[in-house]
Amino acid sequence: MIKRLSSLLVENATQRYLFSTHLSEENIIACHSLMLMPGIHSILVKNMQIGRGIMVSLINSLDYYRNVGCLSLEEAPQENSIKDVYYNLLEGDYLNNQSCKSMQDFLFEDFTSCDFLWIEKTQELENSLWYSYFYQALLPHANRLPVFILASV
Repeated sequence: MIKRLSSLLVENATQRYLFSTHLSEENIIACHSLMLMPGIHSILVKNMQIGRGIMVSLINSLDYYRNVGCLSLEEAPQENSIKDVYYNLLEGDYLNNQSCKSMQDFLFEDFTSCDFLWIEKTQELENSLWYSYFYQALLPHANRLPVFILASV
């Protein structure tokens, strides 16, 4: 199912929504519904700044998640409840041992407190050697938390 509303495409396995950057009340409710569903959801945005702004607005308006993780090669938003996953990977020295095992260790040791994750999937991140290991290690966790993957069109 596709709802065409303008410039933001949100999809999971069964639904696809296309939203404008100015979300109506109906759009916000639809996004909140997806944000409460565990699993991997994809969002296509005009650019990462717009996507990040939408994610922060939706998380703040939902007022549900307390331990949000953001994986971005850019500095994570300076919101109190948003953890910079990339910084934690660097600080824990998980990127030097590029393997699925090291990413599994990170997810089990340092990531278990996160209850929501969004990934800003730029070309640079996708080309990183460690990202595919991170993504594979993340898949088993997607049954317990929502994971939103932002990509620009």
